[in-house]
Amino acid sequence: MLFVACQLLGGVLGDLYGRRRIFLIGAAGFTVGNLISLLAPSLPALVAVRAVMNMMGALVFPLTLGLIRLTFEARERSTALLIYTLSTALGTLASLAAIPIEALLGWRMALALPITAGIAGTFLGWRHLPESRARGGFRRAEAVVASSWTLVFLLVIFGIALAGARGTWRNPGTLAASGAGLLGMLLLSLWPRFTLQWGGRTLSEPPPRHLLSLMLLVSATLSFALGGYVLRLYSFFTTAQQFPPLLAGVALAPILLVSAMALPWTARIAFRQQPHLTVCLSMTAMAVAIGLSSLARPGTPYLWLVPPMALFGLGFLLASTTWSNIFLSALPTDLVGVSSGISKAAGLTGGALAGVVLGAVVQVVGLSDFAARISKLGLSVEQQARALDALNEVLQQGVSGVDGDPQVIVQLTLLSLYRDAFSAGVSAAFLALAGLCLAVTGLTWLWLRPLPGQRGQLAVGGGE
Repeated sequence: MLFVACQLLGGVLGDLYGRRRIFLIGAAGFTVGNLISLLAPSLPALVAVRAVMNMMGALVFPLTLGLIRLTFEARERSTALLIYTLSTALGTLASLAAIPIEALLGWRMALALPITAGIAGTFLGWRHLPESRARGGFRRAEAVVASSWTLVFLLVIFGIALAGARGTWRNPGTLAASGAGLLGMLLLSLWPRFTLQWGGRTLSEPPPRHLLSLMLLVSATLSFALGGYVLRLYSFFTTAQQFPPLLAGVALAPILLVSAMALPWTARIAFRQQPHLTVCLSMTAMAVAIGLSSLARPGTPYLWLVPPMALFGLGFLLASTTWSNIFLSALPTDLVGVSSGISKAAGLTGGALAGVVLGAVVQVVGLSDFAARISKLGLSVEQQARALDALNEVLQQGVSGVDGDPQVIVQLTLLSLYRDAFSAGVSAAFLALAGLCLAVTGLTWLWLRPLPGQRGQLAVGGGE
């Protein structure tokens, strides 16, 4: 929650007081926070340190994208954004490595990856990043307004968390938070245009209203798709296919490997093609890949899933890179920190929602499928309830922890039924995710398609 809330603050502070300065403060604070975490004597102390550390990391996150916008031009920016997108996806997959590391070596050893990356990133930033800040009338009032929008994301997350705790969306807290969050999202989508008007700034090519309104939706959807696809596929490998955690993480490698090998080709595509066409085709490819993955079942050979994973990785790389270049090029340089903060905050919100929403789909559909499977065995309602209780105990403690005759568990094949039901839940989540990608693709095509005479305006990387 703190990480999402501080995204806009980091971008605003960078625009006002120096992007390199805020980047180094945040990167150093993040690294030191991880080091201090190793010495935390208790859980409350660890939580407090991690909270401050996340706030420091949030200062850095939007500025990474903003500094690319300022440092690279035209074709170089397209390549830089491709590498940046690939690195971000690599970070998402690398974070899964913490699971087996923690299980084998303890949670302190799991901090080795972020500490190493933090030290390297801070050093490279100190050596190579030039200083920059807003110079064209960026008012402090705008910074206050931008910072206040962090409340929107907290409200949305609070509403979802409260709904999960209460077991229903129809409670006063969730309804109030959702209403305020939706209103805030609407205002946030229109805010960059209002900023340009209030600042008295005249642009020869002002960014169209529909482009600014679409920015949050596409950014959130891309992060929703990446987080949802990776996490659900990882859970499918560990649960349905019974892969060990480390092997399940390695099994996701085609998402990145194929994209890395195709980097020169994707750089040419991202630079030469019309951006609305690239974004729409790429998101359609993502939807197709997710749809193909939904056909997987416990006995599906792993090699069958490699092409869909590779297709998803290529689609995400192109869509995310092209979209980042579109909105970074559309807004003035003085707002690069703020605009990057908006995009990153929206993306993190989408990623957080992926775990909650798709996890709920897996649970609801999986439980329903499991109930249907055991009912076909001719069990009474009471026996079905006992079978479900036995399954829960097996999953929590293992077969040896179940009281009674183990042959009952074997005869009912509860674990086999559970894996089948779980894969059905994952399949439903994938289909819902593919449908979302296609829906947003349709909106993007309608809103982003340039009119005659405007094609040069949205050229990727283009001719600044």
